[in-house]
Amino acid sequence: MKRYSDELVKKLGEEKEIIQSYGTEVILKKSPVDGRKGYMDPYEIKALENQQEHVGEEKCNEISLEKLAQRMRDSMGYPNLNLNETEIITKCESLVLEKNNVEIWRYYKRRTEKKERPALVMIHGGGWIGGSVSVLENYCKLVAERADAVVFSIEYNKGPEKPFPNAQNDCFNCLKHIYENYEKYGIDKNRIAVGGDSAGGNLALSTAIKARNSGLNWIKALVLAYPCTVKCDATMDGYVWSEDVYDFSEEQGDMEKKLINLGHMVKYGEDPIELMTMKNPQDVYNPIYSPMMDPDKSNMPYTLMISCEYDGLRQQDEFYVMQLRKAGNKAKCIRYGGISHAIIDRLGHVPQAEDIVNETVNIINEL
Repeated sequence: MKRYSDELVKKLGEEKEIIQSYGTEVILKKSPVDGRKGYMDPYEIKALENQQEHVGEEKCNEISLEKLAQRMRDSMGYPNLNLNETEIITKCESLVLEKNNVEIWRYYKRRTEKKERPALVMIHGGGWIGGSVSVLENYCKLVAERADAVVFSIEYNKGPEKPFPNAQNDCFNCLKHIYENYEKYGIDKNRIAVGGDSAGGNLALSTAIKARNSGLNWIKALVLAYPCTVKCDATMDGYVWSEDVYDFSEEQGDMEKKLINLGHMVKYGEDPIELMTMKNPQDVYNPIYSPMMDPDKSNMPYTLMISCEYDGLRQQDEFYVMQLRKAGNKAKCIRYGGISHAIIDRLGHVPQAEDIVNETVNIINEL
C-alpha cells in the first residue's frame, strides 16, 4: 500500500508554476505538502532517512576500483512498492548481441483491445557500474498498466568489468532487436519511446544520438529522469555548475547540501566513476558518453526531461533542455520541488514518483 494519499498525486497533476532556467521554460511542481523555498518534501525526508548509508568518503586511490564498485552497488536502490491493480505479465529474454550477454525484460497487461501496443524501452541507472532492472520493475509495470503499453527494461553490461562503450552499444543493440522484432512483441514500431533514470537516462540519450547519427527514426520520444548529460570537466560554453542556484533552509541546509554532490565538474581521475567506466580519458568528451558535448543537437526526438530541486544534476539537465530547444527540438521540462536524485526508486513512498509515472503515460499516449 502506498504511503501517501491519491489526493497528493492529483494535486501534483493539477498544480504547477512556470519558471525560467538558463533562459528556457521549466514547469515547477512544488511539494504538495510543503512548498516553501528551501524545504524538502516531508515524504522525501522520511524515505531518505530509511535509505541505507551511502558509500564512504574514501578517495579512489585509497581503495581498489573493484571494492569501490561493489560498495557503490550495495548502496543503490530502494525497496519501492508495487502499485498495480491489474495482472501484469513479466517475461525475460537472455540474448547475445554483438558478443555481449544482455537481458531484455518486458511487462504488459494480460488483456488488451489493441492489436499493436505502444512501447517504452527503459534503461535503469546505477552510475554505469551498478543498479539492475529490479529497481525499475514496479515503475515499468505501472506504466505498462496505465498506458496499456509493452514496457521493456534492459539489463546491460557495466564497468569496471565492461567499460565504455559496452553499455552504450548494448542499449542500442537491444533497441535494434526490439524494433526488428516488433511483430513478435505485439508493438507498433512507429510508437516507440526510450527512457531511463540517472545513468540510464544518459544511456537513453546516447541511444538516441546513435540512432539519429545512423539515420534511423526508431525513437519517437525520450523520457529522461534526472540523467547525467555531461561528465568530468567536459563542459559547453555557458554551463558552469554552482551551488548558488539552490535554496537552502536553516533547518535542512546541511542535509540538502549533501544531496547535491552529483554533477560537480572535476578533473579526470578525481571521480572514480570515470576510472571505472572508461579506459581512455578522452572518452569523457565523446557525445555518446557526455551528450552535452554533441556539436549537433538537431533532429532529436520529443523529450520529457525530469529534474529534481535537490539534485546536483539539475543544472545540467535544464541546460541541456535549453540546448535542445535552441536546436529546434520540442522538449518539456518538469522540476520537482523538495525532491532529490533517484526519485523513481522511491515509488509508493513519495507521491512525486507516481506523478512521473503519470507524465510518462501521457508521453506514450501522445506517440
